[in-house]
Amino acid sequence: MMKLFRRNKKGFTLVELVVVIAILGILAAIAVPRFMNAIGDANAATDDANEKVLQTAVNMFYLTNNRYPTAAEGLAILQTDGFIDVVPTQLEPNGNAFTYDASTGAVGQ
Repeated sequence: MMKLFRRNKKGFTLVELVVVIAILGILAAIAVPRFMNAIGDANAATDDANEKVLQTAVNMFYLTNNRYPTAAEGLAILQTDGFIDVVPTQLEPNGNAFTYDASTGAVGQ
């Protein structure tokens, strides 16, 4: 009798590999733009939180001293007087200091 040769079907065909690579490419094209904005969104959220902390410290300074910090004192007086540990700087857009209006006690970005 003749021996029959059987093919050993281990592994993937070229078509299967191309389909998997195409699916991975589509998933990457969808996911990468979402993660690219994550750092900017996190920095913006941090800036908002820091602005609220500064505004709270200014309000506490006002309640304690019955006045807002002067323009000359700026926000640094909040650290000196112990209302905050460190005066934060903005992360977005370029690391500037937060704005401060001495006449109204308003902190902004």
